[in-house]
Amino acid sequence: LVVMELRGAELRRMLEIATSGGHGVAAVSGLKIKRLKVDTGQEGYWSRDLNGDGQKEDWERNLIIELTDTDGARIDDNKTYKIAVSDFLAGGGDHQAIVLDRVPNSRKHYFQGVWQRDLAVDFIKKALQIKAEDFLKPDAPRIEFIPPSQTFVK
Repeated sequence: LVVMELRGAELRRMLEIATSGGHGVAAVSGLKIKRLKVDTGQEGYWSRDLNGDGQKEDWERNLIIELTDTDGARIDDNKTYKIAVSDFLAGGGDHQAIVLDRVPNSRKHYFQGVWQRDLAVDFIKKALQIKAEDFLKPDAPRIEFIPPSQTFVK
């Protein structure tokens, strides 16, 4: 487990990569994301070359239309947010190195020997009753997919 303090701009870029379609489905909590519903390999105004290699790959796409907290407040690029991720992501996995290699180690706190699965098991054991509807809300998805035809380019 790694807890990091990220500026809103860093968090946004990290989520752009995580929701680009290049690495499967992103798991988020405490946020609401509206993103374009675009098939893997499909190019458009969302395509870009983040690493400067002359290619626009799926992981580099920016499909995010809107990024807010669960109360609907937009993520502030200059505000600091605390997030928890796996050591795989914190170490730059899934192309996150382009963002996280620039974050100073003083803002990354590694909890050696703390496994996410163990935290989940402990939570479940301590909960009196866990109901899916407390976590999965079809009428209020954490990530909402919007067809490009329903958006406009600024």
